[in-house]
Amino acid sequence: MLDKIKEQVAKDVNKTKVAKDNIMKRIGFLHSELRQDIYFIFITFIIVGVSIIAEKINFPFSEFINSLGTTKIEILNILKFSIFLLNLYVIYDLLEVTFSVSETTSISSQP
Repeated sequence: MLDKIKEQVAKDVNKTKVAKDNIMKRIGFLHSELRQDIYFIFITFIIVGVSIIAEKINFPFSEFINSLGTTKIEILNILKFSIFLLNLYVIYDLLEVTFSVSETTSISSQP
């Protein structure tokens, strides 16, 4: 997909070389941000999976957690809810970046 966008920008005769270079830099930045967001979502899925498994296992430090006035399940639920909220923000960011790529390359105005 990125190669096709770069080809379209390179073929555009209405843009100057400087404008094309700026678009290419912006596309590279947006691609990097997309990659970071997707890696974050993937890693958080792994963390949630591990936390689901951790709910079933008795850890030696469970007594320490209980002495703090909370339970292991409460802490894991807080962790999962926090990850859920962070993932909502990352999905919002993915949408912003996707629309930004579209605006940067003016794809929406092309047939």
